[in-house]
Amino acid sequence: MEEILPGSRLVEALTVLSRGLPFSGVDLLIVVLCLVSALTKLGTMAVANVITNFKVPTNLFVAIVGDTGLKKTVLMNVAIIEPLKAIERWMAEKNDKALAAWKGICDAIPRGKTKPARPIALCCRTADYTGPSLDAQLQAHEAEKLPLLIYQEELSRQLTLHKKDNGDEQRLLALFDGSGNNTLRMTGNRTYTSSHCSVVGAIQDEVLATFHNTEDSNGFFARFLFWPIKSKPTKLPITSDPGAERQREDAEEYLRIIAGRIFSQDPRSYVLCEEAIREFAEFEYECQQLALEAAPGAVAALKGKTAGKVLRVTALLHIIDCAEREEPHFSTTIPVQHLRSAIRVVEASEGWATAFIGDLVAGQLPEARASRLNQRIHDIALKKGKVMSWPEIRRKLGSGERKGVTSDQAAEIFQQLVDMGIGELSEGPRGGARYQATKAWPAT
Repeated sequence: MEEILPGSRLVEALTVLSRGLPFSGVDLLIVVLCLVSALTKLGTMAVANVITNFKVPTNLFVAIVGDTGLKKTVLMNVAIIEPLKAIERWMAEKNDKALAAWKGICDAIPRGKTKPARPIALCCRTADYTGPSLDAQLQAHEAEKLPLLIYQEELSRQLTLHKKDNGDEQRLLALFDGSGNNTLRMTGNRTYTSSHCSVVGAIQDEVLATFHNTEDSNGFFARFLFWPIKSKPTKLPITSDPGAERQREDAEEYLRIIAGRIFSQDPRSYVLCEEAIREFAEFEYECQQLALEAAPGAVAALKGKTAGKVLRVTALLHIIDCAEREEPHFSTTIPVQHLRSAIRVVEASEGWATAFIGDLVAGQLPEARASRLNQRIHDIALKKGKVMSWPEIRRKLGSGERKGVTSDQAAEIFQQLVDMGIGELSEGPRGGARYQATKAWPAT
């Protein structure tokens, strides 16, 4: 992490905040990058080349990939929820003033006359939305130049929505690029010309495999910065240490201060320095070549989005650096070291993603044949000794185990177990998949 942000006090703070938790300071930094992306105002851009107008908004889509027991709630609380609290209070006060002003206007309008629509409450983040409500929110945010973070601990819920609603997926494709939308509805049109929307959440790799495909023809998954975290058993401290407690409080406060400094900045364009322009041009050209040569389609899509993600991360690292330097107006020139750090971060992410896609192509879902969930399902069926439906098995699983697993995904797991030669698949009276274990789970 020190190599990504040399001499950074934020690095020290994240190291402190990761103590006693099953993830590292680097893992926290990746989520913090998404936090920073959701603090930069609408209109904030990262510019790679002014001649060709190669620029991207400073938003980011991040997917944390990890096993059950990762303590995702703690991870998100530390890196997202706590740092946003002061800004959320500011927005709440702003909403209260807007509502009071609206009520005053309405009170002055005679009865029977048309009154203005109630103002939409501004927010830092949202976890639950419909397509029309998101359009309405982004329309309100555009007027104030505000960003929005779609935050979900379980990304499987988001991906299930996309699977059912093609319009929602198309909307997020456009939001990644900072585009707007024009929706015509009986209840009222929603129009915004630009947006600044980031996405963050976590997902298990075997669940991700049920959504991903080997082509990714629209580049939806390629837009994400995937970050794998290997859960490590970590014992909680059992003795009180006032010094450690103070260090943690100071680290949390520093993260809130950095968040506030970044949010206070007006939107502006951050431009690569001359040396960074030359290095980025070579890197982006190489990405173009790899995209043309890559197979399958999902890898080609990934390479096609690599340069844009690198440019985003480059600007975000620079913005963090400016905030730590307490610059009243952040410098608009990005030094080359942030580009080099961003390339390391994105290449680490895409190395994992490329291997993941390779496993899908080979028909070997990551850890699927030996996953704890697959084995748990098989063991439940084996113990029962009869054909079981997914609802029957689901009731035997813990809440954390069954969370986010749909009936379609369960059917795919049944098929994987059958392919292993340890069970049989049948169809229920209503067409649902049913599973019967015939052999014990293979010894390792």
